[in-house]
Amino acid sequence: MKLDRHRSAPPSIAAAIVSASIWAATPCTRNSVAPRSNAATAAPIDAASLPTRPSGSPSTRANVHKLSSLPSKPIITLDVLSDSYVDPRLYQNLDFLAGVTAFLPSDAEINRLWAPENLEKWVVNQARQFGCHVAAKLGDQGSIVSEAGGSTLYRVPIFPVSVVDTTGAGDAFCGGFLAGLVEGRT
Repeated sequence: MKLDRHRSAPPSIAAAIVSASIWAATPCTRNSVAPRSNAATAAPIDAASLPTRPSGSPSTRANVHKLSSLPSKPIITLDVLSDSYVDPRLYQNLDFLAGVTAFLPSDAEINRLWAPENLEKWVVNQARQFGCHVAAKLGDQGSIVSEAGGSTLYRVPIFPVSVVDTTGAGDAFCGGFLAGLVEGRT
């Protein structure tokens, strides 16, 4: 699962949170705060031009399409919304995952939107079908991660801590996963 994208020096993260569900990053040099237009880095991401409706697959598809078509080929991670106001039928077709580097839903989101009989098989099948890494967040049970292509499934335990508040835990997981991909970690 090692990624190497447009590296010229140790990367820092130039991330754009373009909706409640998509994070994109392009490696850049430590001295730059955002990607610049030159051969060593990438064109800037204009987040203002991206749809920002976080309530379903049409905006998700538009965001993934716009980001994955950038010349810089940013690393794109995706989480979904499955709140009660989101129509789960909008997510039935997962073809937008073909433009994503990593798909990072929780087990609750997967169960609400797709209701698979076997979560591990579902994760592997999506990674195999769409060629992206798929990680299912399992709360206090850690996560399961399938490499792009579905060849390997990992069960990743949690780091034990005294929990005070779980608000933002899933977003922190997604940010950490993205940072790891940018750094080229497996």
